[in-house]
Amino acid sequence: METVGCLFEHKDTQEPAYVVGDRLGDGSDAFQIMRCRECGLLFLNPRPTLAEIGRYYCYGAYRQEFAPAVEDEPSWLRRWNRRYSLNKLCRFVEKVKPEGGRLLDVGCGTGNFLAQMQKRGAWEVYGLDTSQKAVEYAKRRLQLPVFCGVLENANHSSASFDAVTLWNVLEHLHNPLQTLSEVRRILRPDGVLALSVPNGGCLDACLFGSHWIGLDPPRHLYTFTRKTLAQLLERTGFRLFEVRYITGSYHSFVTSVQLCIQNSRLIPNETMRRALCRLVSSLPVHMLILPYLRATEIVGRGAILCALARPVPSCFR
Repeated sequence: METVGCLFEHKDTQEPAYVVGDRLGDGSDAFQIMRCRECGLLFLNPRPTLAEIGRYYCYGAYRQEFAPAVEDEPSWLRRWNRRYSLNKLCRFVEKVKPEGGRLLDVGCGTGNFLAQMQKRGAWEVYGLDTSQKAVEYAKRRLQLPVFCGVLENANHSSASFDAVTLWNVLEHLHNPLQTLSEVRRILRPDGVLALSVPNGGCLDACLFGSHWIGLDPPRHLYTFTRKTLAQLLERTGFRLFEVRYITGSYHSFVTSVQLCIQNSRLIPNETMRRALCRLVSSLPVHMLILPYLRATEIVGRGAILCALARPVPSCFR
């Protein structure tokens, strides 16, 4: 374990915010999440080192999140839903880069976003992930050019990409400042950075507190708000110019409710807890909570913050 401070080097400003167990482990590990009084950033302290963090990604429950190719989904409804979600991310990037170009997806997993962008015809796609199994799958099943390792070791040429994406990646990084600085180096001056992070300022976080799924220690080392994300981007030579809430709200809400149910002392019966967890993920409940989800997005309090940023021109002089 290592001890850290605020990412933005604010001194003596951290205070305890939450103590949260590893939800995928055996319940024996608990982690302290601190809040910086100066900027509001939430961060894990102490936290696993780079050498230690790998074991927290080895659980079967986490590996199941590595999604297979969309075409391999047995359910037509799941195939349609996944394509719909992926296409929303594609359109988010193409809104500012309709002409296409060279795209790098950092933390690409099994490559489904890259495959969807490739199908749109205007993009030459590349990927990168630290999971050997995910990379092998992306290469074998989807025939994608994917590098296994961290961005800093990929040795991409300066100003060689028109777009770089990081979907739910920044919160996992030990040094997001370093990674974003490398992204800025490899982006062309007119390129775009597209990313998403759990939104620490979302209404779900206020409602569910330590049971909000966006915390997820020790895999999530940082929790950003719009303010702290803008500060991070500014420090690394970017200007944030658009924020939207286009994906992930339903999953965040339902999973957080299920965590509350599973940890509730008011529901001592395990059978009842399982039944309630199934109920909150059912289609009728999905329809009931849609107005809440839409309202949180409209007022800027959605669970997943999707952002577009451009390199600051002065960084290329």
